[in-house]
Amino acid sequence: MVKWCLKPSKIWNMEFDEFAHMVAPRVRRADQVKRLKEIWDLAIESIGCDAGEELYFEARFMIEDLEQIRESIKKVDEHIEEV
Repeated sequence: MVKWCLKPSKIWNMEFDEFAHMVAPRVRRADQVKRLKEIWDLAIESIGCDAGEELYFEARFMIEDLEQIRESIKKVDEHIEEV
């Protein structure tokens, strides 16, 4: 789960496979791999921007919501398996 954001300089110093595994460690669809590759390719051209505390504050809430949704999906999957 991504709870952090990599700086462009850190991304372009990684091999693509390392970056992809760090960002999305589970099996990825072709469109997801394509998007990750675009991000990885563009990182070398990016100066990066400080998003500011407001964006980080909002992102924390979004991550918490995502965690709750994933937990709910897990519980539903477990229930379906039981049934």
